[in-house]
Amino acid sequence: MDYARIKNVHIKPITLFGVNILESTYQQKAVQLIQSLGAVPIETGLRETVVQIVSDDDEYFAVGLTPFKDMVGETAGVLMFHWRISDKIEIMHYHVALNVIIFSFFLFSAMALLYLSVRKSLILFGNLSRGIVEVSESWDLSKRLEVQDRDEVGLLVEGFNRFLEKLDQMTQQLRSMNQSLEQKVTERTLELQNKVQTIEMTTRTMAALAQHHQLILNSVGEGIYGIDVSETTTFINRAGAAMLGWEASELIGKHLHNIIHHTRVDGGPYLPADCLICRTIRDGESRIRSDEIFWRRDGSSFNVEYMVAPIKEYDGKILGSVVVFRDITERLQAQQAGQQLNSLQRVLNAIYRLSFHSVTMQEKLESALREIMRIPCFFNQSQGGILLLDADEETLCLTAHQGLHPSLLGLCSRVKSGQCLCGRVAQTGKFMHVAEIDDRHDHRFEGMHPHGHYILPLISRKRMLGVLVLYLDHGHLYQPEEEEFLTTIGNALTSLIERHLEDEALHSLNISLEALVRERTAELHNHIASLKAYQEQFVRSERMEALGGMVAGIAHEINTPVGIGYTASMYLRDQTMQFMRSFESDNLTYEIVREYVSSADEATQLIAANLSRADELIKSFKMVAVDHGSELARSIQLKQYIQEIILSLRPKLKITEHRIDVTCPDDLTIMTFPGTLAIILVNLIMNSLTHGFENIRAGHIQIRVTSSDDEVQMVYLDNGCGMEKETVKRIFEPFYTTKRGQGGSGLGMHVVYNQVTQKLGGSIVCQSDFGNGATFILTFKKNIDMIH
Repeated sequence: MDYARIKNVHIKPITLFGVNILESTYQQKAVQLIQSLGAVPIETGLRETVVQIVSDDDEYFAVGLTPFKDMVGETAGVLMFHWRISDKIEIMHYHVALNVIIFSFFLFSAMALLYLSVRKSLILFGNLSRGIVEVSESWDLSKRLEVQDRDEVGLLVEGFNRFLEKLDQMTQQLRSMNQSLEQKVTERTLELQNKVQTIEMTTRTMAALAQHHQLILNSVGEGIYGIDVSETTTFINRAGAAMLGWEASELIGKHLHNIIHHTRVDGGPYLPADCLICRTIRDGESRIRSDEIFWRRDGSSFNVEYMVAPIKEYDGKILGSVVVFRDITERLQAQQAGQQLNSLQRVLNAIYRLSFHSVTMQEKLESALREIMRIPCFFNQSQGGILLLDADEETLCLTAHQGLHPSLLGLCSRVKSGQCLCGRVAQTGKFMHVAEIDDRHDHRFEGMHPHGHYILPLISRKRMLGVLVLYLDHGHLYQPEEEEFLTTIGNALTSLIERHLEDEALHSLNISLEALVRERTAELHNHIASLKAYQEQFVRSERMEALGGMVAGIAHEINTPVGIGYTASMYLRDQTMQFMRSFESDNLTYEIVREYVSSADEATQLIAANLSRADELIKSFKMVAVDHGSELARSIQLKQYIQEIILSLRPKLKITEHRIDVTCPDDLTIMTFPGTLAIILVNLIMNSLTHGFENIRAGHIQIRVTSSDDEVQMVYLDNGCGMEKETVKRIFEPFYTTKRGQGGSGLGMHVVYNQVTQKLGGSIVCQSDFGNGATFILTFKKNIDMIH
């Protein structure tokens, strides 16, 4: 390569043969140094040693540049060194000046010596540069340069050797450290990889668990949230946030007590210090409450039942608490509705019981009104009255009242139809609600307190009977369920009034019928006298003490068929008189004759059936008294006869919701004692009504009859309360009763047993478990003549 010659370099002398070494100098910096000395820039990179002699006025120097290569053979730096040779030049000039001729030989010798000296230096520097190049190219730091003399070049070689030795030691240390570091890096990398895998696996597991737990919390229909020891929310499930009207994320980190639990049911403030949920964090006690409220985001509240439990570490340290809550508003409303229904049922039961009391209409209605006033749901004024229409149905009469002001008693004792509120309801037959005193109040007095009204018409079979008026708080709002509530009570009152009116009419009819029976039926009078004799006999006998009450009711039982027969005979007489008038006036037609014949046939059948029923009742009572009868056996159609017996018990059954079903072949005809069979069934049915259905509103009785060649099996069963095993064992014993002191005689089932075994020559078996009803299995002959 071509290098520029270094000329006109001005260098101040430093030391004779002094050496300056620039270690690890990049090529560019070496070039910059040469430029700073006034040299022409080197066109390409320095590849070999360059040595030049430069002059500065009378000063002469030798300058050397040699490249320093790295491990890959590239030039890593430049070594520059120089030394002063001016003294030798001056001596030579001096001898030349003194005597060019004399010292020509010496000058020639000096020139030769100079040449040899310079050549020797160049050879030494060449060896040094070649050694440096070999080391830089091979990077063999074990090589050493040979030291020939202890001059400047020898010192330079020794310094270079020490540099190589130090560099070799450092390289060895670096390699050792590098290997150790590589091994540690490898080990640490494996550890980090394992830790990273473990962390990733743990993170995935924790994320899956968190998602699973969140799914579980969100799938629960109840609200669940947690709070930490600072009483701030840590989590809340979707159902809980929805019940409160918030998004779950909006409640995290908030002090939930101040948001949902800040006010008590009575409207007073609920401080965190008194809050049982916050207290659990302090004392670690679990709690359950159902008498508090939570508040929604929109400011509304709802009844809540919550359970709060502490969250503890293994050492017992409390970390927070978890609260599970549910909205119980519907449950409380259902309970309130149940209480109202219970109150309604109590009132209805009381009214139905009153319908059977032998007291005046006024006493019944006053008692019924007292029961109505005891309902706490909305009749909180405890004032009201019942007004009934009089005979002309134009005036309402105040029949029963409670809590009314004395001034009202005079004003409202008689109210014309269409006048004031009660009269308008009686006229229109429509339910009325009045929230306050207005112009429709025709009857007022000074000092009347503000109030409202519910006024209910009492209507029976489209006939207006009267009205029920109840006082309300001023401004009370109309509610449809309250009207329905009152309508049910009104129906019960209507039934009570109807029954009382019917009982009065029936009582009057019974009196007239009894007089007619005494006058026209001597045989019936004899039977009644016979019954009284049997009554006296049972009263004297301790074993028949219960039959004393039956005598008092036999007249009523007989009066019913006799009264029906009498009414039918009067109807027949009227029809006959009309027929006679048509006959006398020559107005008889085919239609009149046909209607009269039809009416006469129905009336005569009704008279015959009821007089026959009265006769059978008398005979049946006689058979109950003595357990034997003298009546003759006759053929009966069994299913029809059983239905007639059930029909005779209609006065007892129609006041209940009990049902009797009969399963029997329609064509089954037997020869037996009908009165005996009636006694048996009546006692069984009455036993079910009295004992089996004591606390059952709607019982069910089934009578199933099957027959074989010569026997009839009758299975009687009910779904009542059943009997204990001891009662089943003693059921047919005389005077054994579970109603001792409550009207039970203990003879009913004993009479049944005697009638079946002695009169019918059959058998009877009782089967029952407590709570599962009772079953009686009767077996007797189809033809009673076979045993009598």
